[in-house]
Amino acid sequence: MATIERAHGIADRAEVLRVRFDAEEAGDAQPAVLVKLSAELRLLDRQVVDLVARVNPGIGAAKSARHQRAAHSRWDRRGD
Repeated sequence: MATIERAHGIADRAEVLRVRFDAEEAGDAQPAVLVKLSAELRLLDRQVVDLVARVNPGIGAAKSARHQRAAHSRWDRRGD
């Protein structure tokens, strides 16, 4: 739950920065400020994606298709 709450907080912060970016772009549009805001927004977006990727909504550990194929290959050989 803490991961979701943290991602939510970061997304809220990113929204505040987007409003600031839009206001800057509509006003004086100082390139240095736009670059800094843009970089921070990219960083925040990446953090949200990384945090959401950590969340496993299913029960138990996730199983990759590759690992399942390897296990089935081992099990199928035992009957030979």
